[in-house]
Amino acid sequence: MLLNNLDPEVAERPLDLVVYGGIGKAARNWDCLRHIVRCLLDLTEDETLLVQSGKPVGVLPTHSDAPRVLIANSMLVPAWANWDVFRELDRKGLMMYGQMTAGSWIYIGSQGILQGT
Repeated sequence: MLLNNLDPEVAERPLDLVVYGGIGKAARNWDCLRHIVRCLLDLTEDETLLVQSGKPVGVLPTHSDAPRVLIANSMLVPAWANWDVFRELDRKGLMMYGQMTAGSWIYIGSQGILQGT
């Protein structure tokens, strides 16, 4: 699903990792994307990859029934949850906007949101 989101037939600006909506990205940057793909390829059945706002932050030992990936995007506490703060963090490479489905890798073009995981 991650790479499908970035296929030129699907993505709005694949070279910028933008899937749709102008800024909805699949990964924070190309280094993060490569690292995510590497982690996914190496993940065992009893491990879970953690992704924070488009950056892989850890692989945890779990169990075979656990999710393969847990993702949290654009999490700001209310006092700082505004576009000015977000844009500053984005410029610094500390956050990305995952839109509703781009950053969680379930956007599939004209079919919209993929239901269930």
